[in-house]
Amino acid sequence: MIVSVTFEPVADGSAFFDLAGEWNALGLTLANGELITIRGRGAGRWPTSEAVIADAFDIDRGASVSPWVNEA
Repeated sequence: MIVSVTFEPVADGSAFFDLAGEWNALGLTLANGELITIRGRGAGRWPTSEAVIADAFDIDRGASVSPWVNEA
C-alpha cells in the first residue's frame, strides 16, 4: 500500500467543503481508481490519526468498515 497526504482546494458542494469544528474527512483513492470518502467527528490529534490509519488498513484488507463510510 502506498499512502500520501495532500492539501488541495475544494469546490463548494465537495464532501470536504463544509467541515467545521471537530468534523474531519478523508478521501481514499484505491488502486482501481475508486474513491472512498470517510467523514466523522474527530477525537483529537492522535486518536483521530490512529483511527484514520486503522480505517485505511481495514479498507485495504477488504474488511467491513463503519457505517460512516460513504462511497463517492
